[in-house]
Amino acid sequence: MCYNYSMKTKTCTKCGCEQALSEFNVKKRQKDGLNSSCKECNKKYKREHKEQIKNYTLLHDKEIKAYKREYYLKNKKIISIKTKIYQEKNKDKIQQRSKNYQTNNVDKVRSYKLQKSFGITVENYNNLLKEQSGVCAICCNPETLFDNRANRLRFLAVDHDHKTGKVRGLLCSNCNKMLGFSNDNSVILNKAIKYLTQGA
Repeated sequence: MCYNYSMKTKTCTKCGCEQALSEFNVKKRQKDGLNSSCKECNKKYKREHKEQIKNYTLLHDKEIKAYKREYYLKNKKIISIKTKIYQEKNKDKIQQRSKNYQTNNVDKVRSYKLQKSFGITVENYNNLLKEQSGVCAICCNPETLFDNRANRLRFLAVDHDHKTGKVRGLLCSNCNKMLGFSNDNSVILNKAIKYLTQGA
């Protein structure tokens, strides 16, 4: 027998090392409910057989998705509880992982956000930026606000019609805030222009 519940250890079938039960992934089909090989050996196997696993996944994509969907629906409540427990126990770890991912995948994250929020691609954004000569569509100045987290100047903000969702242009932070504070109300903005003109 390769596991010892009294000592809370188990021997990995790949590396032959006796390790804590926490070093083994859960596998319900196994007699002891744990994978026969340790987490580190599994990672090593996946690295060495990356291409094979990728090809298998592509070949059986529909079956894998269907199985995952069926499993999720059957175990929705349990998964939800386990997820909440994990998130509460690993808040700092999750935040750091998210921060690392965003730092190492700037283009991918930006592409996702643009697509999700405005329905445009990075290419669409860059084309619009080129049309505006790289400056704000209202004040004709470049962005001056610095993004401390990304350690660079912020990208010009995408301005869109909140009713139709149509993208109108790219604005600097100040002009974007100006429209936001006025609730995109042209009457208020025209009154502000008259006010400024009268006071000149």
